[in-house]
Amino acid sequence: MAKNHTWNGSTLTQTLCGEQFTVDITALPKEIVDKALQFALPTLLRNATAGLATEDPGKAKERVAARIAAWLDGQWTSKGEASATPRGSLLVQALAEVKGITTTEAASIIEASIEKALAAQGIDPEGDEEEQKKAKDLAKELKDMFALTPEIEPVYKRIQAERAAAKADAAAKAAAAKPKVSLASLIG
Repeated sequence: MAKNHTWNGSTLTQTLCGEQFTVDITALPKEIVDKALQFALPTLLRNATAGLATEDPGKAKERVAARIAAWLDGQWTSKGEASATPRGSLLVQALAEVKGITTTEAASIIEASIEKALAAQGIDPEGDEEEQKKAKDLAKELKDMFALTPEIEPVYKRIQAERAAAKADAAAKAAAAKPKVSLASLIG
C-alpha cells in the first residue's frame, strides 16, 4: 500500500490533508534533530514489543533486545519481529490451536486477512491519521470477528481464563511473599 511520505536520506516529503509538506533535515537545528531521535527511538522500541508488554514480558524484552541488536548490525528490524498482531496474543494462540499450526502461521493468516480487508476498502494503514485510525478500527473489528467464530471462540475463552487465573495466582503469590506489617508491630 502506498505510504503518505517519501524520504530521500535528507529530505522528508509528507502528504497530509491533501497537501505536501517538505522538511530538509540538514536545514534543521541539531537540537531539533536530537529531540526527534529522543522521541522516535523510544517509540520504535515500544513498538517492537508488538503489544506483548503485559501478555508476555519476557517475549517483549527479547523483541526490544533483538531490535537494538539489529540496529547495531545496520538492519532496521530484527528477523521475525513486529507485526500488527502479537505472536503471543490470545487470538493467535487460539487460531494456532484450532488449526494445528504454529503461532507464526496463525499470525500470518490474521495479518493477511487484515491486509486483504484494508486493500478491499482502499484503506492505507500508513496514510494520514484518519486512514491509520480506519485501519486500526477495521483490524480490531476483524480480530473480534475471528475470535467469535464458533471454532475459535471456546478455545479463545479457555486461553483467556487460563491467563487470568495464572495472573491472579502470580499476584496472590507476590502478595503472600510481602512481609506482613501490623500497626501494633510498628508502635511496639
